[in-house]
Amino acid sequence: MTSVVLAAGVGLFWGILAYRLRFLSLSSAALLVFVAVIFIPSRWPLFVVLLAFVYSAGLLSAYRESEKGFMNEIVADVGPRGFWQAISNGGLASILGMAHIFYPDDRLLAAFLGAAAAVTADTWATELGVLSPTPPRMISTWRVAAPGTSGAVSALGTAMVILGSLFIGLTALSSLWAESLLQGQAAPWWTLPVCMVGGTVGAFVDSLIGATIQASFYCDRCRKITEKALHGCGQVTRLVGGMRWLGNDATNFLSSVSGAVIALAIQAILAG
Repeated sequence: MTSVVLAAGVGLFWGILAYRLRFLSLSSAALLVFVAVIFIPSRWPLFVVLLAFVYSAGLLSAYRESEKGFMNEIVADVGPRGFWQAISNGGLASILGMAHIFYPDDRLLAAFLGAAAAVTADTWATELGVLSPTPPRMISTWRVAAPGTSGAVSALGTAMVILGSLFIGLTALSSLWAESLLQGQAAPWWTLPVCMVGGTVGAFVDSLIGATIQASFYCDRCRKITEKALHGCGQVTRLVGGMRWLGNDATNFLSSVSGAVIALAIQAILAG
């Protein structure tokens, strides 16, 4: 019981701080507290990994925010990450982490890390890639696209995919190593490559889905491509590409699925 109370206290601290910093909405901050209560008493490194995603995403969203105002016209969700954004980005990783706690299998740990690395890599690429000095290109056609367009990639964004995957890999490796020292157990050596490959592939799957089957709308009044069915100007937009029901949240979730699957495959190869 003491460990649960301490975990709740830790979760409340980080959840309230994320809410006050406008990284998370109140509902998604509550989800962070819930995850803390489950993860910390059993496998606290998993919570550290999710915390690394939440706070790095929040900090990068705030970085040069005034220069990214045009994104409000494109993306469906702006501001603090809400409930469904939290579910689409961190939901699969959280479920896999809980499954690993109740069934401590390395394959579930690898899948958790791959899912977390994928959404982190994609978020880093999105938040910093839009600041690229050179125009991005659509991953499907290689045509020049407007910054922030779903499925558009750039050299800067690609670098952020790699760095985001590396960041989660190093965070996981260091925290699992610290846990292993405390418990006298060996840390999984395959952590870093699993995160690097799973995160990178997952982020590019996100771009590929965004360029092909994710819903894309057009505002006739503003003459702009957007993810919004109702544009900021108040104009109802029309579908010009993809499937209407497949929005950015669903794309993010599929990215985390692909990251988990690839990480699982890499772990199976490395661990023999």
